[in-house]
Amino acid sequence: MPAIKDVIRAYDAFWIRFLAACKGNPLFPTYLPYKYIDHSADKITILFSEPLHLISWPFRASTGKNIKVIILLDAYEIISLRDLHVIKSGVHATYYRNDNNFLTPLENLHYDYEDPPGKAHPLFHVQMSSNLIKVNQPSIGTHYRYKKLNDFTKFRFKYLRIPCPHMNLVSVLTSIVADHLGNKILQQLIEDTKIIENIPRVYCDKLFNSISKDKKNFRCHHWYRC
Repeated sequence: MPAIKDVIRAYDAFWIRFLAACKGNPLFPTYLPYKYIDHSADKITILFSEPLHLISWPFRASTGKNIKVIILLDAYEIISLRDLHVIKSGVHATYYRNDNNFLTPLENLHYDYEDPPGKAHPLFHVQMSSNLIKVNQPSIGTHYRYKKLNDFTKFRFKYLRIPCPHMNLVSVLTSIVADHLGNKILQQLIEDTKIIENIPRVYCDKLFNSISKDKKNFRCHHWYRC
C-alpha cells in the first residue's frame, strides 16, 4: 500500500510537469509550499505554508491584448492513512487584474469537498468568497496597490453553493492552464501526467450509483446524497 511519502512524490511529480507547462509565466514560490500535520493514527492534513502566486499571467488563452492577471491559491487536503483517499479538501482562489501594479479583484471563490458532506451541501461544490487572498509583497519584491476592494467584497453572495467536479489543487492548476495558456499546452500537461501514480482519489460510489443506477431521480439531487 502506498505511504504518505508516495503522495508527496506524486504531487511533486505533477508540479514538475506543471512548471514545464508554464513556460516562463512567472510564479512564486517555484516549489509547492506544503507541510503536513498529523491529526491521529488514521489521517493527515496537507496544507500550504503560504499561498501560491501565479504572477502576471495572460488574461485568457486566446487574447491578443496585453492584459495580465495575478492568481493566488491556497489549499489543503485531509487524507485517510488507511487507504490514502481524500476525505476533505479545499482550494481558495483569488483573481486580480493587474494594470501597472494596480490590482483590481476579478473573482474570489473556493472549492470544497467533504465526505460525508454537511447538511444541504453538495458533495463537491464551488462557493463565492469575500475574504480575498492578498499578495505577499515582501516575498514577491513588487509593490502593488489595490483598487475597488470594498466594492468587490461588499456584494459577494457567499451562500451560493454550485455543484461541480472534485476540484483539488491538481484539478484547479490544470483548469488554470486550460483557461490561461490554451488547449495545446493543456493536452500536453494531461498527457505528461497520465503516468503519475498515488495522487489521492475520493470515494464517490454512492454518488456514482445515484447517477448511473438510480432511475428515480431528476438528475440533480444526487449531488446531495452521501
